[in-house]
Amino acid sequence: MENPGEVRLPIHYNQILQASVLHWLENEYSVFLHDMGFYTENRVYKLYTFSNLIGAYVIDSGRHQIVFSGPIQFYLSFYEEESHEFILDNIKKEKKFHLGWYDLSLINCELVREEWMSCRVRTLSPVTVHSTLYTIDGKKKTIYLSPHQKEFSQLIRKNLIHKYDAFYLEKPKDDDFSITPIDNGRMKEIHLSYKKFFISGWKGDFWIKGSPELIKLALLSGIGSRNSIGMGCLLQRPR
Repeated sequence: MENPGEVRLPIHYNQILQASVLHWLENEYSVFLHDMGFYTENRVYKLYTFSNLIGAYVIDSGRHQIVFSGPIQFYLSFYEEESHEFILDNIKKEKKFHLGWYDLSLINCELVREEWMSCRVRTLSPVTVHSTLYTIDGKKKTIYLSPHQKEFSQLIRKNLIHKYDAFYLEKPKDDDFSITPIDNGRMKEIHLSYKKFFISGWKGDFWIKGSPELIKLALLSGIGSRNSIGMGCLLQRPR
């Protein structure tokens, strides 16, 4: 996307980008994703995600803003493959992308084809994995996990199984899945704010392996939690 000049956004811009994406689609499917989603065991999954904004930027610490200059790119991913061409056509017709108070012009939009096999992936937005505990006085406490903890991979796998069940209304026949960080020293912890809630996530390269069904789900719907606000977006990398 091309912008007429600099684009200034809050450093934590996930809520703005989420609203922009849903407005961009502006059809019955986007309403369904936002208001309903797919249900299983009292959980709801939207089965889409998007990346951070990609482009040249600087941080204006004094104003708590991120300032982009030049073209801006991002990835948008949906699990329902049947909707991909439909969404692509809608996006091309709209041409303008309303990002907060900026109107950006669409330069190019294309589908990225991936293969559902064990592969190296890079996070395009932080992966957040958490567990909820209760304190002695009965209050909920959210614990965020790092890729260095074995529960990290286990909870991502469990989450994918729930998503599969929500979409197909049955458990996957092959539920094998694991995710392992590559080069622990380059893993980066990210902290962000969304609607006054603070979230921790991780960015870096991972190796994922398992059943093609769950790998496909991971690549198209995102991994971990809070995918619909732009968390857990992945892209296959060369081996």
